[in-house]
Amino acid sequence: MNFIARRNNIRSFWAMGFLCIGINFAQAQTYIRTVYSIPETGITKGYTDTFGEDNDVNTQSIKLHNISADIVFDSTTKLMWQRGDGGEMSYWNAKHYCDTLTLGGFTDWRLPTPLEAYSIMHLEKNNPALDVSYFKNTGAEYWYTSVTQLNDTTKVWVTNSGGGIGNHPRTETISSGGTKKFQARAVRNTWADTISQKFIKNSNGLVKDNRSQISWLVYPDSITATWSQALLWANSLSSKKCHVPNIKELQSLADYQLLQPCLDKTIFSSTSASKYWSSSTLFNQSAKAWYLDAKFGITTYLDKTSKLNLALVCEENPQAGTRINELQNSAIEFYPNPTRDFLHINPNSQNNIEMLRNINYWLIVGIDGKMYQIATSDFGDNNKIHQIDVRGLKTGIYIIKAMSNTNQILSESLVMIER
Repeated sequence: MNFIARRNNIRSFWAMGFLCIGINFAQAQTYIRTVYSIPETGITKGYTDTFGEDNDVNTQSIKLHNISADIVFDSTTKLMWQRGDGGEMSYWNAKHYCDTLTLGGFTDWRLPTPLEAYSIMHLEKNNPALDVSYFKNTGAEYWYTSVTQLNDTTKVWVTNSGGGIGNHPRTETISSGGTKKFQARAVRNTWADTISQKFIKNSNGLVKDNRSQISWLVYPDSITATWSQALLWANSLSSKKCHVPNIKELQSLADYQLLQPCLDKTIFSSTSASKYWSSSTLFNQSAKAWYLDAKFGITTYLDKTSKLNLALVCEENPQAGTRINELQNSAIEFYPNPTRDFLHINPNSQNNIEMLRNINYWLIVGIDGKMYQIATSDFGDNNKIHQIDVRGLKTGIYIIKAMSNTNQILSESLVMIER
């Protein structure tokens, strides 16, 4: 099946390697952003005919530049990186190494934040998950960040050579009595900005993260889907132009000043320590995809048939028109979507009116293929808004098929039921 060309995402992503600065007890915290934009994951291969996987949606390309034998500049994030690293060492030695490093005439090197460290991961490469035409392959298994786990400073956040990020005991490295190679790659910022408010709830149902300028639609924990179902659901939300986030976009939502979940519960009140799908396939195991575990903020991978939670990236002000959706072969739209009780249909064109006249009944099935309900319809006056009663359906994703009296499928639409 042919799909539309990779969609250019005209939204400018802003992201943050952030530090909290206490102003005083009467004022809110200020957040310093040091990452100008979130780069892509590096994944270029497709693994499904369903539109919306990582390589289908353009964000910001990875733009690295070797500016000397020892320094790499990332013009997407505007971060400057050490090409090599300091070798295997303990966490405290790593901090000291970076803080006292002089490289290229610069003395303000430091350990990266988790967001900064994850920004250089290249997920179509492995061991290391880095572009070695820019970064040197030093044999590291893990690279330190500057952040320890919020409630346990014996653990530190590290990226790994397989492309993930996690919280590991500092004693796992060889210098601290362990068996693994934890190493230090220094970074310095060339750009910074501040924000005073992390999130804005908009009237359109989206939550804008001011740290990244990404607008999110995060669904309650009760709603889960397989990886393929998640892509289909994002495709169905044509009015918001949403996509399943790639793993770097998803990781940017993690706040490492929070845990269990690492999402802000004052904003995302219906979430807990859930696992959220990304659109990024594990390149050497195509049956698996990356996800964010919101218990702490780990990124890892799982079989695509697993049912995880949904967090979508959506455009704030989508252009007029409807995205191509392989399940949407008619102009009939249901609203509100998601809904709790009734799905409404507005026959706003002559074509829709003609189609409604030919519908004999609605076949409602779960996206897993299980049939849940058959709803008959008598439309009567075709110039009025019609509705389908879905109060008997459980929370989940469904396909509604408009059927003719000869059992022909006239249209198919994805809907979500929330309880």
